[in-house]
Amino acid sequence: MAVTGFHPLDGAAFLADEGAPDRVVNLVAHHTGATFEADEQGLTSELDRFDVPDAEDLDTLNLIGLVSSATGASTTPHERVDEILNRYPEGHPVHRAVSRSRPELLASASRARIRLGLSDVWPAGVLESMG
Repeated sequence: MAVTGFHPLDGAAFLADEGAPDRVVNLVAHHTGATFEADEQGLTSELDRFDVPDAEDLDTLNLIGLVSSATGASTTPHERVDEILNRYPEGHPVHRAVSRSRPELLASASRARIRLGLSDVWPAGVLESMG
């Protein structure tokens, strides 16, 4: 499935080939700061093939991605961003992209949290509470 090595693009292309709805394909392509990482990796033109999804849908997907750790454990958006930054060295494209996108990622998660009526505290099981 990996063609570019950039999982938002590769995942979106796979889903498109499998006939997934455009709404889902576009969300996968643009999730969790993908625009910033595409820029860092020189893949902007490839990402531009996918429409920018509805902002509220993207916020919700970003929130889901930021309250689940790399191991699947519940976490907070701030902790998740910090974990990503700690996992990749400063010169790595992912580190650079997440450093640049951090304010927007956290704002996106916050908008979704507020819109969905979730508390400011991120207890274990927050994903399950989102339905």
